[in-house]
Amino acid sequence: MFHVQSNEDLDAVKRYYFQRLPNDRIFGFSVPLSKLATYVPELLQNVPHDVTYMCDLETEVFWWDDMKPSVTKFFSEHPQIHDTVKKGMKTIPAVHKFTEKIEAHRAFWESIIRDRRTLMSLLTSYINRQNAYQINILSAFSPFILDKEHLDFVEESYTLTRRLYHNGTNDIEQVGKLIGLYANFHTDFLAKKPNVSEFFKMIERTLPKALIFKISNLEDIREKPSFKANYDYLLKGIGDLSQTFNIPTFYFSTHTSGYKANTQGIDVFCEPFNQKGNVQRQKKGMDKVTLERTRQNNPTFMSGRIYDIKTGESITRKEFQETRLIDNGIDSPITNLSHTTPASITSMTDRSFREFSKMLLMESRNFEEEELHVAINKGNLHRINNKLTQWEGAGIPK
Repeated sequence: MFHVQSNEDLDAVKRYYFQRLPNDRIFGFSVPLSKLATYVPELLQNVPHDVTYMCDLETEVFWWDDMKPSVTKFFSEHPQIHDTVKKGMKTIPAVHKFTEKIEAHRAFWESIIRDRRTLMSLLTSYINRQNAYQINILSAFSPFILDKEHLDFVEESYTLTRRLYHNGTNDIEQVGKLIGLYANFHTDFLAKKPNVSEFFKMIERTLPKALIFKISNLEDIREKPSFKANYDYLLKGIGDLSQTFNIPTFYFSTHTSGYKANTQGIDVFCEPFNQKGNVQRQKKGMDKVTLERTRQNNPTFMSGRIYDIKTGESITRKEFQETRLIDNGIDSPITNLSHTTPASITSMTDRSFREFSKMLLMESRNFEEEELHVAINKGNLHRINNKLTQWEGAGIPK
């Protein structure tokens, strides 16, 4: 799966399907709650009907004070967003001391859980909005998870949502939909192994119809080597729970590729098109003079980065054009876009190259997932593990 988070992402997806490129291993797309009305109608018109859509609830809006202006505007001004949410996202991020901020977040959720009427209104409003945009696997509204106490709020919210929509008289499953438990983690929560164990216990108690999880402030696992053991523990534990209790699992990633997650038993990995080195990050904080000078020194600066299937890394356009282009195309095992001529690639505008890089990522992932599927069916992951070892260098998971 892929996160569609910008107009450029949307255009790349539309072009990919218009060109009838390989998609049998692309499960579907996730769209942020704040962008459902913007992107889903066009996706429905341009993508085959057998694709699955999911929604990222973006519950980190209750914590970070540097969200994109469009996201902040949606949650603070949209008439269908509950007043309680608007209040929480304005007051909590404004608290700067970490311990006081956690306490404010906890108090905010305690007040919601105590007020049954408000809680019911919030839960149904989030489900109804997703349902209106034909989301197939819906996410139950729950808090940003910062400490063990927040797990109680997640459990209460999901249990009540399940009673409302998965019951004898009103079961949303009868129309082909599921409501999953949505767990959006802060890395501080996952830094403590006992917290992860408590999360597993909560999953065993609730046995959700599906599990959707996200680590919102993790850009690249390789930047947090001390986090490696707990990251592996989380993935393996969720994979084991998925197999034991037949729970479909979906990893909404904010960082790098999903081979590791899939080999640990996670059913579906959903990744962003733009990794850490994307153009938006490169531009951030530059004034116009600095940006123009940078462009003069590096004409492909605004082209972003492109996925290299052989190394598992995103590389610059310059490096890609110098090392990955061969006589008649791209040095890659994929079968379609690899035939794009070097002349057409080098003549692309920055935007065209960025869209092309997203399409190349889609075909590369489709190839890798097929490769992994064949290896699992044959019971031989040796070559896959060798590739992971080669990609990971010091053994830190992607």
